[in-house]
Amino acid sequence: VGADMASLPFENNVFDAVTCRFGIMFPKNKVTAALEANRVLKTNGRAAIIVWGDYEENPAFYVPRRAVAKYHGLSEGPTPSRHAMSAPGTLKEIMAKAGFLDVEERELRYKNRVNDVDNYVTRNLNRSFTKETENMTPIEFARLKDKVISAWQPFFENNVLQVPNYARLALGSKSD
Repeated sequence: VGADMASLPFENNVFDAVTCRFGIMFPKNKVTAALEANRVLKTNGRAAIIVWGDYEENPAFYVPRRAVAKYHGLSEGPTPSRHAMSAPGTLKEIMAKAGFLDVEERELRYKNRVNDVDNYVTRNLNRSFTKETENMTPIEFARLKDKVISAWQPFFENNVLQVPNYARLALGSKSD
């Protein structure tokens, strides 16, 4: 069900668990969104909320963005809002303000293995850089793709692209 995080279309106390995967960074009032998650949980229900960590520690976002900007002779621009909750403790504080108990926040670091780099970069360019690529000829697109693949070179291990990711996970419970 798609819904406004700040006004969920569910009765009180109906779910055993609530998860939010990389979404709470976007509503204007994050505490209100967390309050809604708490509201729909049953007593002793658990919530798990995950957000992206620091931009500079998430190459999946900055490597292609910088390569595309450089290719077009543009500035990279400001840090994307998806990283606005990356500071340790931020997510924990929001959950505590929303009334969750036993809140703990964890750091998650992992690597995604990319077996088909060409496909990975092509899909990323088509999905995330539509405006920058929509008027490119196939030759221009291939040149840009080569620039992005080249930008990924420091992340190859034994000839396989290993994309580091950093996220923050907060867990909490609903009280009586």
